[in-house]
Amino acid sequence: MCPTNSLIFLICVLSFHSSITQAQKVIEGVSGSELDTGWTLINGALVMFMQAGFAFLEAGSVRSKNVANILLKTVMSVAISTMSFYCIGYGLAFGDTKTETRNGFYGNGSFFLLGDESLHVFFFQWSFAAVASTIVSGAVAERTNLSAFFMCSFLMTSFVYAPVAHWMWSTTGWLSPFNKEMFRVGTVGVVDFAGGVVVHYVGGICGLVGAIMVGPRIGRFVNGKAIPIDGHNKTLVLLGGLILWFGWYGFNAGSTTALSNGLSLISSYASTNTTIAAASGAIMSMFWSCLKSGQYDLTESLNGCLAACVGITPICAFVQPWASVIVGATSALVYFFGVFVLESCYVDDPCVAVPIHAFCGAWGVFLGGLFATKEQIIKLYSLDSDLSVYGLFYSGNWEMVAVNIFGIVIIGLWVAFSSVIMFYFIDLTIGLRVPAEDELVGLDHKYGGSAFNVEDEEYGYSATMKSQRSGGQTTKSGGGSSRHRNVY
Repeated sequence: MCPTNSLIFLICVLSFHSSITQAQKVIEGVSGSELDTGWTLINGALVMFMQAGFAFLEAGSVRSKNVANILLKTVMSVAISTMSFYCIGYGLAFGDTKTETRNGFYGNGSFFLLGDESLHVFFFQWSFAAVASTIVSGAVAERTNLSAFFMCSFLMTSFVYAPVAHWMWSTTGWLSPFNKEMFRVGTVGVVDFAGGVVVHYVGGICGLVGAIMVGPRIGRFVNGKAIPIDGHNKTLVLLGGLILWFGWYGFNAGSTTALSNGLSLISSYASTNTTIAAASGAIMSMFWSCLKSGQYDLTESLNGCLAACVGITPICAFVQPWASVIVGATSALVYFFGVFVLESCYVDDPCVAVPIHAFCGAWGVFLGGLFATKEQIIKLYSLDSDLSVYGLFYSGNWEMVAVNIFGIVIIGLWVAFSSVIMFYFIDLTIGLRVPAEDELVGLDHKYGGSAFNVEDEEYGYSATMKSQRSGGQTTKSGGGSSRHRNVY
């Protein structure tokens, strides 16, 4: 080696050693609370990134004439739910600052974040509230009034989601394992670690009510028979699904909101179980779809993966990896059962949000009553070491199963009741559904133009729209009208 190269190599080695030394000093200077705050913020950002997954998945699941509309819904769902959670929702969910009026049913402070300095907690909990709101958009896609959905996002985040978050996750909630001071149902409470019920079940039930009240898309059910309406782009669906799987590590592992005091082990369980369950669900769905149709199906395999992610969400921190295989596989089967039930009841859910989120979220909480291990439950919720209430398969005690089922039922009733009132109010004031002619031609042309400009002549419509916007006049060609009829 020549002297110049040797000198360069020596400088690089010394620089690298210096960098490592400086990094060690920085890490040693970070307190446990600062590390926990950083962990929470990073995982909140990961959960926020799931919105990109929802956008891709929903865009690919609808027809090309509705892509821009569903993308706008996703963006505005996040924006509107943010303001709703900031102004009202966070206070109703976690505002326990006024001790004299604290209660197990709703928060009483921290509205507009006044007097609350736990901004990292707000940020993390906001990301969850935004996911619950976005779930609804997939269930009511391709026929819902955009303004109606905007109002739904605001009301749902503040008055449907937030009370449930308080019941289940606040330190005073009447169903919360974190409640050590006030009345709580059961010895432990309803066990939902990362939001299988609080986020997915709530969003799914709200979406179910919306899908029923807005009605099915034109042509979805004909003479009592379900007619498939396929999405336009499986590549987008796959990309969205994989982004969601990636973001789920922030959703599940990040729900410890800390790494100190042994919670890093809980996060490790959450990440590992999420991975194994997702793989198990994808494989089960692939084989089940092949059994039904005689061929492997990409979309169904991905939906099985997402169903498994939802199923493992409430219990990822306190089940053994072998149990996550069962959770993932059975969640995929619950998803197929949910699709069958909805079609039998003539409920139209374009993005199968209800079977994945509502059915599998409830299923995961139920399985928690069977597979929850004693050591992790005690560690996570700071319970007594002589605890006798944990998974039925280990303890022989039915209490956790019964209390979890009670929580599923009572929360389902609350969400269904409040959602009916919300959607009825929206329909009365704004109107839930777009006119039939707008639905047939595509909502993109009603709200801002097509996502794919190359399709303008395919629809035989945008030329007229562009002329109207520019103040000019034009006529559609006969060929354009013919293609319009062929598309629909």
